[in-house]
Amino acid sequence: MSLQRPRNRGGFTLIELLVVIAIIAVLVGLLLPAVQKVRESAARTKCVNNLKQMGLAVHSFVDVFKRLPNGKNIAGGGLGPQAEILTQIEQEPVYRLANFSSAYTTNTAGPPAINNLQLGGYKIQIYLCPSSEENSSQNSGENVNGSAAWTVHYLGIMGPGTTGSNAYGNAYVVSNSATHGGQGNDGLLTPVKQGLTLTDAKDGLSQTMLWGELSWNGANSYRSWQRGCDSSGIACGGSKNVTYAPNLQAYTSNNFNDVSLGSNHTGAFNICLGDGSVQTIPSATSITVLQYMASRSGKEPFQMP
Repeated sequence: MSLQRPRNRGGFTLIELLVVIAIIAVLVGLLLPAVQKVRESAARTKCVNNLKQMGLAVHSFVDVFKRLPNGKNIAGGGLGPQAEILTQIEQEPVYRLANFSSAYTTNTAGPPAINNLQLGGYKIQIYLCPSSEENSSQNSGENVNGSAAWTVHYLGIMGPGTTGSNAYGNAYVVSNSATHGGQGNDGLLTPVKQGLTLTDAKDGLSQTMLWGELSWNGANSYRSWQRGCDSSGIACGGSKNVTYAPNLQAYTSNNFNDVSLGSNHTGAFNICLGDGSVQTIPSATSITVLQYMASRSGKEPFQMP
């Protein structure tokens, strides 16, 4: 009988294993940026679509009510323009819960009886940019059943937040300017002017901002999506002035209405114009140009970024 030596079993050496791990790490390093780029592209497309729906909703709202939403339904403040267009974005059940004769923090008469503040417990998906990590209210007073209310990333444009002069030689007026940055009165969705219509966009609907994206991390200004202006009628959650460059000015103490538009998208943010079209605006765009776009009747000449 002959004896055979057992064959040596093949296997990875330590060096071979390290080489395989290194190759996998390189491949992951090459693929990860591509995956992130695709993900961001999808998020930006979704963001654009959200604003497009909101622009079309405003036009449908005007067809019914013969005016623009303004976020000042009562003497003090009330529910914001985002609450006014709920029916037009297929949120009729939530719309029916709202009482537009009450402030955003007060109980409604019903039926059904509900506090307008509780509307913030309903997540309105098209009001949220997928690229943002700030999806809820940062005001503890707007909590709903112990949880933070959902916020909104697309704000109505009240106008330029400045006292500079427009092309007519007339100064922009900022009402209640002593606190919170005041309220611009030359935009399409300003609570200062009641009964505005699309025909009030003297600069042209395609040249005038309607909604602007404010979804960047650290803005520190997020409030519940249904909030219009506060009980004093000054601090506005649903609308903002265009005062500072994008992604620059966070809320500190007395500039609530002046927090910068901006986003977490790479180098850009989105706006919806009065004609319902959506533009992606470079973050490096001059604040002067952005203020011209925020004005409905300043007759300022500019080129779209």
